[in-house]
Amino acid sequence: MLDFAFAEAASRRLPLLAVRCGLPVMSLGTSMPLVPDLTLAEQDLEEQLHAWREPYPEVWISARITIDAPRETLTGLSEQATLGVVGRRRFGHLGATADPVLRHASCPVAVVALAD
Repeated sequence: MLDFAFAEAASRRLPLLAVRCGLPVMSLGTSMPLVPDLTLAEQDLEEQLHAWREPYPEVWISARITIDAPRETLTGLSEQATLGVVGRRRFGHLGATADPVLRHASCPVAVVALAD
């Protein structure tokens, strides 16, 4: 999915915003969930993006981490975007994120199959 997003940003000469949403909250057997490790999530996303910075040096990239639900986050961000890129996991099924984003986004949305 990142290859598609970077290629589109480069061809359009536009910046790219990479968003990771809805981080899982682990409870570790306690009655109250713990706060997700946002620093670890930021590091993981930065590692994924780092591999794409060299082949696409012209793309200005920023990253955003949120614990909010992906559907609402991505639909809200679509109001400021020229193209949304959303992944899907299963063949022939849009999924719980891609389907509502595709239906409610304010910009065109590309749904890209994720590698297994």
